[in-house]
Amino acid sequence: MNQSRFIKISFQELILEEKGLFKNLTKILWNLTSCDHQKIERIYWLFSLMIAALATSAAFAAAYYTFNAYVEAARQAGIAQKALDSSTRPWLFIDRLALEGPLVVQQGNVSLKVKAVMKNYTQSPALGATLVAKLQQIRPGFNYPQKETKTICNEFRNDTMLNSSVIANESTLSWPAAATKTIDRNGLFPSAKSDKKYTQLSLVCCLNYFGLDGKSHQTAVHAQISNNQQSIFFDPDQGTFEPNDINMNIDYMIPNDSN
Repeated sequence: MNQSRFIKISFQELILEEKGLFKNLTKILWNLTSCDHQKIERIYWLFSLMIAALATSAAFAAAYYTFNAYVEAARQAGIAQKALDSSTRPWLFIDRLALEGPLVVQQGNVSLKVKAVMKNYTQSPALGATLVAKLQQIRPGFNYPQKETKTICNEFRNDTMLNSSVIANESTLSWPAAATKTIDRNGLFPSAKSDKKYTQLSLVCCLNYFGLDGKSHQTAVHAQISNNQQSIFFDPDQGTFEPNDINMNIDYMIPNDSN
């Protein structure tokens, strides 16, 4: 009887032991499963973030490529438009400059009348050509760069008039202009031979004209003035020079359109 009871108790303890072991095993397996699930979930989200980053990078790359393509297309269109405008617009230049009367220097004041022979070098006619001339006093050490010439001509950009003059292809037109200048005695050149000081003069010419499309154009010209003895210096107080005694050498001629 005691033996039977002992066997029964032992059997019950064994069952309880097995149940506890099963619970522990189940708990361990659940923890392992939970760990694997969290790990898989983390991998999934990491993979999703990588895919999203790649998609975003691809979108940025596509946008960048599209923007560059647009910029290049706009640049090419601008080049094509400029080429078209250059081929269809008139190009008017000054073929030569000459005095129409004497160059007079008197008590620090200089005056002259100049005639410009203008020539159209394109197939498109130039309309309403006008000329503005401005005398300049060259100071020591100043070579009168192109930028300064453009700046002067910008002041006379609106000095245009619609007249009946038409300069067709390869044709010329003479146009007069007058200019005066008061000499600044602080900008005179000293003489190595005497106490006398001299001035140096140049002429800026601004040629304004229109195309058939109504757009205005301008050519800026700079000319050096010298006498027939190849001297570029003039007495600021007196002197009268006839046209045959004066040379007007064009240094450069540049387009100065506003657009």
